[in-house]
Amino acid sequence: MTNPCVWIDPNATFSMDTKFITFKNLEVLSKWALTKENKYKGTVKRSVWLSEAGVNSPTYSDEDFQKQAASLAFAWKKINALEGIDGLQWHNWFDHPGDGACFGLRKYLDESYKGEAKPVWEVYQKAGTNEEDEYFEQFLPLIGIPDWNIIENF
Repeated sequence: MTNPCVWIDPNATFSMDTKFITFKNLEVLSKWALTKENKYKGTVKRSVWLSEAGVNSPTYSDEDFQKQAASLAFAWKKINALEGIDGLQWHNWFDHPGDGACFGLRKYLDESYKGEAKPVWEVYQKAGTNEEDEYFEQFLPLIGIPDWNIIENF
């Protein structure tokens, strides 16, 4: 199973030669987007949207739900701290059996789970609102940082 803790990814380095771009090392993509050679006509930054991105909750355990929610908070704060990244489109609203992983903000839309909201749904709801900072604070101990000001290169 994949680790839903996006801040723990040994394969995502901060080198421009990294093999992977993940939520952990978005600084690399941001730097690439801000480089003159990659700008439109050398001066206009191209839009960079993380479309259909998400984090798996490998199981429906409270622990995995909290790690998924903390991962979105981490990704959201990082995206907002980086000039080269314009936004995020989450994949998927509901867990879907065809995905092979539980990326949804809500559980399976079936008789058993009825699309019940997962904790990551509340993170998504609070992101970009005046409730964001207070709500996201609960994830700092899980991530292992004292505040969001050190999110870059972490």
